[in-house]
Amino acid sequence: MKLKELITKYRTDHEWRSIVSATISFAINGAFLIYNLALGIAYNLVWYYSISIYYFLLMSLRATVVICEKRWAKRQTEYVDKRRKNLFQVESALFIFIDLAMVVPITMMVFAQRKVDMGLIPAIAVAAYTTYQTTMAIIGFKKAKNNGNLSIVCLKIISLKSAIVAVLTLQNTLIMVNGGDVDGMLPLTAVTSGVALALMIAISVVSLVKSRR
Repeated sequence: MKLKELITKYRTDHEWRSIVSATISFAINGAFLIYNLALGIAYNLVWYYSISIYYFLLMSLRATVVICEKRWAKRQTEYVDKRRKNLFQVESALFIFIDLAMVVPITMMVFAQRKVDMGLIPAIAVAAYTTYQTTMAIIGFKKAKNNGNLSIVCLKIISLKSAIVAVLTLQNTLIMVNGGDVDGMLPLTAVTSGVALALMIAISVVSLVKSRR
């Protein structure tokens, strides 16, 4: 397929675009996993190990959806719809497990137990990327709600959860980089982190309920 045809397909085919985006996100998650794992080894901090596990779980869920979709590409619609529903049920249940796995790193961020070795300019770059990631995740999630392809819905939920964690990580990064009053910020970070975690769990529960219908 020529480049022009690929660009046209990316613009017009929402499902194919979602699969491509998921593949790119898989690679980005892999980079974050390696980065955080390296920092965990360097500083021997639990936070980096725990967030590495989180990224590994995200990668696993995304990879499963993409691989299954490729295998089902030439199957009959009825067969594919049934398999998609089964996969959606399994991944929806795993969403809750991932949310609970985030309790440890989120708690450590609230109590400033994450070492941040980053200047202000890199932090601003991270903020810009996080803003873009969050915006695209919200837009994608809204569009996915009306999509009959449960695999696409699943991928958008994963992206939204990833964006929520990215926002929490950014919050912690900016507090640490600016040398703010960590103890004074504790009530605020505790509230925002609690709300974010509750939102993630709510999304998982709604997803699980939807998968059972």
